[in-house]
Amino acid sequence: MIVILGLVIFAFVQQVLFHKPFGTHPVPDWAFIFFFSIPLLLFLLLFRTELRTQINERQISFSYRPFIQREKVIEWSDIKNCYIRIYNPIKEYGGWGIRLAIKRGHGRAYNVSGNMGIQLELVNGDMILIGTRKPKEAEEKIKRIQSLN
Repeated sequence: MIVILGLVIFAFVQQVLFHKPFGTHPVPDWAFIFFFSIPLLLFLLLFRTELRTQINERQISFSYRPFIQREKVIEWSDIKNCYIRIYNPIKEYGGWGIRLAIKRGHGRAYNVSGNMGIQLELVNGDMILIGTRKPKEAEEKIKRIQSLN
C-alpha cells in the first residue's frame, strides 16, 4: 500500500504541481486529483484501523474500529473452548481484516496483523478468531479465568 501511495504521490506532484504530464497518455488534472484521493483515503482508513480486545471474568469483548464501533460481547457461558493459537491469515482466512474462513468450519476472523489469535469455539458451533499482538498476556488471563470456573 505504501509503494502504491508513494507512486501516486510522485505522479500527482509531477503532473498537478509541476505541470509535467505523467505517462504517455496523461489524464486531466481533475481526474488525477479524484484518483489520487482514493488510495489516500484507503491508506488513512487502514492506518486508523484498530482492534481492541478485553478479557474479564464475565466476557470477552472486542471492537474493530472504524468498522465495528460498538463492542461485540461474548459471555463465557456462550464459549465452549477458548485458547491462543498460531494461524495462517492468508491460507485460513484470505488475509487480514474482518474475514470469513476459506475452509468450512473455521468461522470468522477479526485481525489486523500478525499470526497469533484467540480462538473461540462457541456453544452454538460458531468459531471466532480474534487476532492479538499480546498472546502471552491473553493466555494468562484466559487460563486464570478458566481455572476460576
